[in-house]
Amino acid sequence: MLDALKVMKEFEWSVAELYRTCNSLWPEDDPLWKNLEQEEIRHAESVEKMISILSERPDSFEPNRVFKPAAIRTSIAGIQGDIQRLKKREIPKIKLLFIARDLEQSAIESKYFEIVKSRDVEFQSLVEQLRIDTTTHRDALNKKIEEIK
Repeated sequence: MLDALKVMKEFEWSVAELYRTCNSLWPEDDPLWKNLEQEEIRHAESVEKMISILSERPDSFEPNRVFKPAAIRTSIAGIQGDIQRLKKREIPKIKLLFIARDLEQSAIESKYFEIVKSRDVEFQSLVEQLRIDTTTHRDALNKKIEEIK
């Protein structure tokens, strides 16, 4: 379970880096990109807190969903590739918005927030905030896509 959370934290840091790169390319959308980046950083910090809680109280947790770290590592590699392509200006804004929206959607659909089951209130609160924020990110990206269309 700890390994799964560590991969999740790495994913959140990568997504934050993606949004930071977008902000440097499209400063006219600074509020969107900066907000998304800051929330992804907060997510990484929340996952770090989840790791700490799990380490301190392991008896309060049990695996809930099958989690394939390799799939998330593949996503991370894809994000890093997108960042390099963005820096070379090889991805237009509209395409990147779809990529970002799909990243947020895949996190929701994969339910990676549910890999650990626990009644720990603090842990569950962190998980719920991640889920809410990710849904909000997807919706904000969908709104931006509609504005550009």
